[in-house]
Amino acid sequence: MNKNKVVMCVVGVLILLVLAFYIKNWDAFSQPRVKSDGAARYISKQDAVDKAIRDLNDLFPGHSLSEWDETADILTLSIWIDGSQLTAAKAKDGSQSARVAWKSLIDDLTAAGAAWQKAFDEAGHKTMVVMRLLNPDNHELALASVRRGELSYDCVSGTLK
Repeated sequence: MNKNKVVMCVVGVLILLVLAFYIKNWDAFSQPRVKSDGAARYISKQDAVDKAIRDLNDLFPGHSLSEWDETADILTLSIWIDGSQLTAAKAKDGSQSARVAWKSLIDDLTAAGAAWQKAFDEAGHKTMVVMRLLNPDNHELALASVRRGELSYDCVSGTLK
């Protein structure tokens, strides 16, 4: 496997770890905010969606897409990491180092998706959060997907729920 691609995939995993930690510590959802009149309120759904999209764009500048389907109440957060499609292909072909890197990437994506879902759930919103890892060369193709905090698609293992 190309050394630069492996490095990029490892960097991607580290970014996902930071994202998962950041989300888990996102107080705005679970802690009441106090208005100027002293009344506590929880973050509104629109504010929560806006913050999630803004934070994703800050963490993955130029490497993320966000879509909120207000009618269906689904927030889709998509990212792509250079080299991830090559890592997936090598893992599928049996490369042990690629399998380890891919599993770590999937675990981190699942943890980040679960953290986003938990934040919305704890704020009392019924929003379904979907987090997708897209092919960096073709954003129409998902390499992995997490729905409601659980892995729903993995191109390497063939998982599809």
